[in-house]
Amino acid sequence: MHEKVRVTHVIFDLDGLLINSEQIYTNQLSKFLSRHGKEYTYRVKRLMMGRTPMEAANIMCKEYDLPMAPSEVLEDYQKELPLEIWHTATLMPGVHRLIEYLSQNSIPMAVASGSTSQQVPHKMWNHREVWQHISHVVTAGDDPEVLRGKPAPDVFQVALKRFNDPSAREESTLVFEDAWNGVQAGLAAGMFVVWVPDAIEDPGFPTDSRLTEEEKTRIVRLNSLEEFDPSRFGLPPY
Repeated sequence: MHEKVRVTHVIFDLDGLLINSEQIYTNQLSKFLSRHGKEYTYRVKRLMMGRTPMEAANIMCKEYDLPMAPSEVLEDYQKELPLEIWHTATLMPGVHRLIEYLSQNSIPMAVASGSTSQQVPHKMWNHREVWQHISHVVTAGDDPEVLRGKPAPDVFQVALKRFNDPSAREESTLVFEDAWNGVQAGLAAGMFVVWVPDAIEDPGFPTDSRLTEEEKTRIVRLNSLEEFDPSRFGLPPY
């Protein structure tokens, strides 16, 4: 980690980072693929996490050789995901404390998600005490300014721009992610990244060959947001 980093802005992923919605995705995708005689594996989940809905459908078609178009996969799968299902998503450990801390220290916060603008309000339905501190949300799933989903940096670049703050710069922005695709997107955007992967992620992933020496100085891996140490990023301690 750079010794003199001073974070001024924060951008969060949503699914699997702020809320425990990835388990909902996993359960529903497992049921969907089971009907087609396929098994949903973590290897494929890793490829899909952080992607837009259509990108994820394309990956499913390719990885499982499904006899249908990606648009058909998406339509069929989403029938099993009524918007109200997201109301059951709970906050991940450490989220409330972190959001309150950043708010108290006047650090602007945004969310950059692969979700659609229709899904996000339902995903945060029961967590308005957290949501009130978020400046804005960028949804790669349907935002016209986001031309490419993660691992491309577009969604984080758009989120940074929409702070409408001249002091908001890549080198002083901290991204929080659970998906490797999102980590790559944050690094590609020139930002610092806190990676909080799924508990079943291989401790040895990724291999060092996937990161440049410079990128290694911009990423911190945690087991939980509860382990976050603000002082590592030039912020006051909890």
